[in-house]
This record gives sequence, structure tokens and C-alpha cells, in this order.
Amino acid sequence: MPPSKRNLELGKKAEAELSGTRDPVLRIKLRAIASAAHHPVQEVADIMGVSRQTIWRWMKNYRETGLEGLRDRPKGHRRPKLTREQLDKVAGWLYDGRRHSGEEVDWTLEKLQDEILKQFNVKLGITPLWRWVRKMGFGQVNGKYLPIWVYSPTNGDVSKKGGSK
Repeated sequence: MPPSKRNLELGKKAEAELSGTRDPVLRIKLRAIASAAHHPVQEVADIMGVSRQTIWRWMKNYRETGLEGLRDRPKGHRRPKLTREQLDKVAGWLYDGRRHSGEEVDWTLEKLQDEILKQFNVKLGITPLWRWVRKMGFGQVNGKYLPIWVYSPTNGDVSKKGGSK
């Protein structure tokens, strides 16, 4: 079956844009669109190592939005469950060794998880909580979460005051 006039025009447009495009990913997609104007889509897809549907999607996106339609869109990321302010409060709890209420506590991940649930009504798993604790610069030393930059492994001295990162 001969290519449609619409696909031939799209192929010519893609060929013309190839010379002005330096992005290698866009060049591959444009080359595939240009080739699909003259060859069966399945054949082009097999050579490119993609599915036939992918070639059709590239053609559709290029037809509808031009070169921008061929650019990879940013992937969505989950928003953090805790706001920056909430994380700052959690860091303060860890640093001071005190609950929100002011009561002293030797923090464990489970205790911290419970406190976050009580104060912010946010349920965090242990692994994500551990990642946040590490990102905030805390590590577990002798069973206590302390800022890791104030713990000196050489002399075993643990001090909340004075240390630098």
C-alpha cells in the first residue's frame, strides 16, 4: 500500500528539520518519521528497535505539535509527604533529642514515625523515613540519632555544640 499524501508531507517536513536539529534523540525520531513516509511503519520500527505504535505516536505528536512533540517530557515525581517546614521541625526534634511536647526521648525510627503521625497526620514508612533522616544529616551513634558532622569517630566524642560539617 503506497504511503498517504499526509505521511509524505510529514516525512518531507521531518527531512527538512533534520539538518537544523543537533539533538541526537530528536534526529533519530525525525529520521524514523521521514523513513516511515517511504517504507512500511513495521519495517522502520523493526530497524529502529521500537514498536510500530511508537513510530505512529512519534508521527502523531510531530504532526500535532511539531518538534516539541518529539521531546521527552519530564517524568512526574511524587510530591514529598512532609513540607520543608515539617522536615525542619523533625530535624529540630532529632537535634534536641526531644518530642514536640518537649519531653526528652532517645529517638528510634519507630518513635519518630509515631511522632510524625501524631503531629502532622502523615504516615511514613520506615525506609523513606530513614532516607529523610540521612538526608537531613543525622546518623545513628550509640543508639541515638545525632548530627553526623558533630560525631568524631577518632576520639568517640559526641557534641551538639561546636562541630562543623
